[in-house]
Amino acid sequence: MEAAVAVIFQQGRVLLIQRRDIPVWVLPGGGIEPGETPEQAIVREVLEETGYSVKIKRKVAAYEPVNWMTKPTHFFECEILSGEMKITAESKGIDFFAIDKLPKLIAPPYAGWILLTKLGIHWNS
Repeated sequence: MEAAVAVIFQQGRVLLIQRRDIPVWVLPGGGIEPGETPEQAIVREVLEETGYSVKIKRKVAAYEPVNWMTKPTHFFECEILSGEMKITAESKGIDFFAIDKLPKLIAPPYAGWILLTKLGIHWNS
């Protein structure tokens, strides 16, 4: 299964969610369902995890698996169109963080991905 991840900036801060299953902060996103495009998946996932409706600004990366534990992942920079931040069945916490003050329990290598996106760099790994 492939996945899609969103990088969302607002007033110089980045949106992160705290997962329910493990106590780490991550970018919103998740698996692409059968018959769904990566673009459709990220819009759905952000809404499900944060309460925000978003639109895609640009695709910033495509991550290819390096081992059996990872999956192809599409990264999109998105912007909020509407909605309100809310905890959902898929998130334990939601907040915006300054890029230089990310939470200590952020899953690696998210900090680097966030910085590359903020700098406007299209990257692939």
